[in-house]
Amino acid sequence: MLGIELDPSVLYQSYVINYMVQIGHNLPDDVISQKLNLDPTSIIYYRREAEKYM
Repeated sequence: MLGIELDPSVLYQSYVINYMVQIGHNLPDDVISQKLNLDPTSIIYYRREAEKYM
């Protein structure tokens, strides 16, 4: 109906990827970890995903 999925996990992943594209690519991992409560493996994953949109 809306053209987007409203599943909470999809919304969260979209938020994190958008954050990484807009702001996170300029921040060190420790700052991202604190702001988004992500472990180092997740940061690597989301950085790679964000690169697809940059």
